Parts: sequence; structure tokens; C-alpha cells
Amino acid sequence: MLYLTYPLARTESGATVGSAFVGQTPNRHWSLLELMHNFQIRALLALIDALRGYEAVAVSIFGTYEITKAVAAQKGEHISPFSYISSTEREGIDGWLKAAVRIGDAFQDQAIINRVDSFNNQLSATKVTHMEFKAQLTALRESIEDAAKFKCFYLYPPEKIRRVLAIPAEWAAAISSFPSTKKDIEQGVDCFATDHSTASVFHMMRILERGLRRFAKSLKIKWDAQQWGKIIDLIESTISAQQKGGKVFYSGK
Repeated sequence: MLYLTYPLARTESGATVGSAFVGQTPNRHWSLLELMHNFQIRALLALIDALRGYEAVAVSIFGTYEITKAVAAQKGEHISPFSYISSTEREGIDGWLKAAVRIGDAFQDQAIINRVDSFNNQLSATKVTHMEFKAQLTALRESIEDAAKFKCFYLYPPEKIRRVLAIPAEWAAAISSFPSTKKDIEQGVDCFATDHSTASVFHMMRILERGLRRFAKSLKIKWDAQQWGKIIDLIESTISAQQKGGKVFYSGK
């Protein structure tokens, strides 16, 4: 399982929940398959590869044209100083620009959308040189790669993710009796699973404190700024006194 910093709303089967993308809400666990669906990993890699391919072709055409100009100049012939992209190249990149918009939406990254807008504005010109074309391709690819760098995920060790996924079953009784502990339970187990042991202990102490507070209240023991040790001693002495008086404090049922 993977912990996604910014998960999206698609199930492991591929079906979407609500709209295709309901926002980048943190703190949920997603499987590798869900990750690939939500961030369109296959489409992302294909897009980056395609942009790199177009860049290479544009550079190659530019270089070839520069040689052609040099040869023409030696012959005293005059040709256009620039090579321009063809209608085929315009049509070919259109589908990839639409794919870039979808990636921008999935990443919720406005920079990608802005780069696509800039690219389309450039393409609306009557003539676009291959170097202008290449510059737009590079800028768009780099904006996508930059956005991807900030989509970070944590891979849990298999034995520890099982503890996280088992929270609803293993902690059901505690959460049912003390609903306010649910968040600390989830965060405490998660901290344990991610090797933040000190933080895990902190959350577990908060869970225990809620139980002690209720325990003390049931025995009419005042809970204030006293140390836990003193509170526990008071609880034990109160129970001991009640037991000596013949009162059954806890039946085990």
C-alpha cells in the first residue's frame, strides 16, 4: 500500500467516486493501482516521452535546415531564413496538448495549464519556427516534470501497513467506548507504521489519558494538574478501599 500525500477519488477497480477528481485531500491510504489511476501514470509517461520526441525532431529539422541554408548560400541561392512547422506537426501536437491539460487537472497544477495556453497561443500564429516550437515543447515538459516532483508518496513496510489497515477491527471497542480517541488512534498507529515512534507514543498517551480521566471520574477522583503517577495511585487506593468494604468495582463483564 502507498500513502498518498494528495490522493484523488478513484477506486481500485477504476470506478470514480463522485466527479473524476474531487480534490487533493491528504491522509488516506491508496494502493499502487489506485495511484496509477488517479495520477494517470501511463498517460503521464507517454506524454513526457512524446514531448521529448517532438523536441528531438524539431532540433533535427532545424539542424538540417541550417545545413540546407549554408549549401544554398554557397550556390548563391536564397531560401527562407527559418524552417517552419507543418500543418501535420500542428495537428500531431494537438492531442498531446489536450493530454497535458488532463494531467494539469489531475495534478491540480495551474502552471501546466498556463504552459498549454501559452503553447496554443504560439500555435495560433501564422508561422511558427521549429526553434519556437521546440522552446514551447521544452517549457511544457519541464513544467510537468516540476509538478511531478512535488507529488510525494510513502511506501509502508508490508508488516506495518497491516496494522494500519486493521485499525477498524483491532480498535473497534476503544473507539466505540471513547469516540474522541479515533483520530489519535489512527495517527498513533500511522506514526508507528512510518517509524515515528516518539510521535506514536505521544498519541497513545493521549488515548490512555482519556481512559484515565473517565476512570477517575467514575471513582469521584478530582482530575487536575497532578502527575499521572499520583492519579493512578489514587485510583488504585480508592479501588482497594472499596474492595475492602465489600464493594465489587469491576465484574469483568
